[in-house]
Amino acid sequence: MTPAIQEYVLDKLRLSIGEAARVSGISVRQLSYWTQKGLVRALGTPAKKLYDFRALERIALIRHNLSEGYGLEEAAREADRLLRLRTAAIVEPEAVISQRVAELEQLVQYLKGRLSQATSKAQLMSTANKLSQLNLAALFDERPTARRRLVRPMPRRKSA
Repeated sequence: MTPAIQEYVLDKLRLSIGEAARVSGISVRQLSYWTQKGLVRALGTPAKKLYDFRALERIALIRHNLSEGYGLEEAAREADRLLRLRTAAIVEPEAVISQRVAELEQLVQYLKGRLSQATSKAQLMSTANKLSQLNLAALFDERPTARRRLVRPMPRRKSA
């Protein structure tokens, strides 16, 4: 099954309260209580509650957090946090790449401007040296560091 078909099927999934409870490994009474408290969102009418994939995912996270020793409210907050992190992790790479590309373009524009203004051979050599030090690998580095340097540090010269 392709990812697009999987997403479509999961988006259309609707389970009754009994089916959702059975799949999640909790009791119908417990799921009903969580729904009444607003910890889990049910679709449909109050008489015919239906649970979608997102609700099942949230139920599983709450259940897991409860088994880890959290109280019910804490378990729900932790589930929210984990779901937000997962959503952010999907969006983040695009934003990080866009930011890095913008930084790199800004640096290239600065260096091009400096190159066009350079008149002496020493200035041209300095600008060419800076261009050669661009660390393009850092642009695509996936490590979760706060900020990567796009210019490699220059080696220190030993003084005589």
